[in-house]
Amino acid sequence: MRASSPLPDWRLRTELPLAVLCGVFVGLAAFWWFAPFHLSGAVTTDDVFDYCAGLTALVQDRPELWPRNRAMLPAILPAALVPELGTLDALLAGAVVGTGACGAGLYLWGSALSGRTAGAAASLAMLTMGPMVIQSRMPSFYASINGAMMLAAGLTAAAVRTGRPLHHAAAGVAIGVALLCDAR
Repeated sequence: MRASSPLPDWRLRTELPLAVLCGVFVGLAAFWWFAPFHLSGAVTTDDVFDYCAGLTALVQDRPELWPRNRAMLPAILPAALVPELGTLDALLAGAVVGTGACGAGLYLWGSALSGRTAGAAASLAMLTMGPMVIQSRMPSFYASINGAMMLAAGLTAAAVRTGRPLHHAAAGVAIGVALLCDAR
């Protein structure tokens, strides 16, 4: 017999739009408002050449250029944006979306464990951590990788809370995507 939860019933179809809303807010706030608190100049990574080469490999359909130690999945969105934005801006757009996915995943995690207020607090708390905020301005795939991991964590928490087969399936898919986002 299942014990009743002191928390109200949790439904993915009502929590998902709120997670997207939190994710959009967190991604944009990290990029435009909070990043200057942590940065005084330009930011890049030592392996920015790998990311640029990866986008070039996808855009020009030249698989031999793909860096061996990078997963391809986090590059799909930036590669689609390269013709419109250029390589570095496409990487930055991917970083903002990835940071938003982190915020959405944290909302799902918090709301599944303790309700909507906790979800919003978890999502907004991300904006207090320098590395998480700075990733929105890094031309890399790390924000997308982190976003996939956080979405997997949020959906896993939801599956554990509700026990619904659909939520377990969604968590399994999210975990699979997260594993495909980082080759290491």
